[in-house]
Amino acid sequence: MPRGLRRLSPVSALIAGALLLLGGCGAGLVTGVTASNSGSSSARAPEVSVLTAPLPLAPPIGEVARVLVSNADLSGDSTLQVDLRAGGAVTAQQVVSVSVQNDATTISVLLDTAGLAAGGDPTAGDVAAEFVVSVSSGPVAPPAPVLLVRQPVMKLLIPGSGQELKLSPLGGYVSMTVDGLLASDLNDVAVVVRTRDPESSVPAARTLRLASDVSFAPSVNGLPTLRALIPGNDFPDQFEVFVRDEIAGVSTIAANAIYEPRIEFALPAQGPTTGGSLVTLIGTALVPYDFSTAPARLDFD
Repeated sequence: MPRGLRRLSPVSALIAGALLLLGGCGAGLVTGVTASNSGSSSARAPEVSVLTAPLPLAPPIGEVARVLVSNADLSGDSTLQVDLRAGGAVTAQQVVSVSVQNDATTISVLLDTAGLAAGGDPTAGDVAAEFVVSVSSGPVAPPAPVLLVRQPVMKLLIPGSGQELKLSPLGGYVSMTVDGLLASDLNDVAVVVRTRDPESSVPAARTLRLASDVSFAPSVNGLPTLRALIPGNDFPDQFEVFVRDEIAGVSTIAANAIYEPRIEFALPAQGPTTGGSLVTLIGTALVPYDFSTAPARLDFD
């Protein structure tokens, strides 16, 4: 017998054979999931974690969340499913992409939080939730916890005691408090203005524009406060303002604001006290639209 080799005893040979049989059976224990052993003597169990956290309870349309499944390759499983659950409610997430790198699977989903807010009010408070990743045989790993942060509450600051903000059709600076704003970098904050679209054939159509020169202002009532330059509008109408926070999502909408007509000149400058004179008005946003039709028509009544 060559040097350094030992002959196995009958008992040792029997044990070694049994271990080989057990190793062959173990390859089928993870159904639908290809687990990686990364060169180790035993496969590591898959684990689920959230790459984008915390997440907004009121996400903007198209918000994507990413979930990582370590020690597993799920790219070829057509039964892959991702659910977000909180307080007994479950919302299925739409999977938009699956990628595998270094024996781990990254799953991107369109974030859907419908029905997960406590009491149906997304501004009431943060919600503890968890992602569950499953295949046909069941969950691939224990759920991954994630915090859904409450929707920020935005309010316009109106000078004086008025209840409605009146803005020139040329635009202007507006201040607002945002209770629940989490972003501390202005690159992560956007102030969005929403107006009706008179050119659309859909009555509910809205035009979205970004305010400019957004800055942090001195706190009002201890709340985060923003100042922004609202763009102008070429017709008088109500407009809406909300804030998008890259962390906390979309704020509530403030709708108590209008673009009011702006008259620059009235010609002629003088006329008889008895009236009856034709007057020409020159200005901006002088005539509103009648939105009862689509497209809307100028309303000279």
